[in-house]
Amino acid sequence: MTTPERTDEELLNHYPVLKFFGYGHLPPYLAYVSESFHTLAWDLVRELDGGQETAAGLRKLLEAKDCFVRTAVDQHDRATEAGEFDV
Repeated sequence: MTTPERTDEELLNHYPVLKFFGYGHLPPYLAYVSESFHTLAWDLVRELDGGQETAAGLRKLLEAKDCFVRTAVDQHDRATEAGEFDV
């Protein structure tokens, strides 16, 4: 299913939450986790009709991304404390 094409700027204006899926500012071990969510969020808004459920789904996807990023932070911290690699 494909919706009429909208520019990325139009999508960002319609779904401001998309800005929180960026990952370029993150260190590589967190960017790796976040990139999949970024791709999924943008793919979904490009392919599905917009609406309240899409906005709700994006908020829930953002919550899930945040959970996995926190998991990656904890894992990295434990590995660093154990001397498995340097920061």
